[in-house]
Amino acid sequence: MNKHYLPAGIILALTLLVIATAVYPGGSQSNAGSVGFDWKDNYICNLFGSTAVNSAPNTARYWAISGMFILCATLAFFFAGFAHKISQKSSARVIRFCGITGMIAIFPVVTPLHDIAITVSFIFSMTAVVYIAIIVLASKLFYQKVLACLTILSAYTAAYLYYTRTALWLLPTMQKISLVSVLIWFLALHYFTTKQDFIRPAKS
Repeated sequence: MNKHYLPAGIILALTLLVIATAVYPGGSQSNAGSVGFDWKDNYICNLFGSTAVNSAPNTARYWAISGMFILCATLAFFFAGFAHKISQKSSARVIRFCGITGMIAIFPVVTPLHDIAITVSFIFSMTAVVYIAIIVLASKLFYQKVLACLTILSAYTAAYLYYTRTALWLLPTMQKISLVSVLIWFLALHYFTTKQDFIRPAKS
């Protein structure tokens, strides 16, 4: 597979999602009658419903669903590809299986199964992410370690806000920070790591 599939898929997916935000009718958690998409107050999932929060027909829906599908597919390919860089077969299998399963599980977030999809996907995808992080932390890749810690911190912070319903005013922003963090880290892993970076030294 062409090495540039990851940035190409991410750019296409984000372009479709940005178009969706531009045509979103309006309404957010802080103001149901607002017009347009508010990056501070709207969740990405607001783009997927048949009607917007302000009850208008949601013209953003199909742009958003297309973008989400492409993003999930692209990241599934990333997990499958990155697993080939891991010399430990058991860890590679976990990363491949949990990563792909997590991306398949997250797509129903565009349906009424949103809450279930979030939970199932979080369990599987974060298992893969934590496995990758552990392997990276055992390597000599300093900047990758920093990105790993930032990604996990932002993901679990967003999860804490979501599941405890704490400071929900902050959750839409945290959701986007978490997404950007994981995309930057995955791009760095994709382009700036090799199999040799993750080979464990032989025991003497």
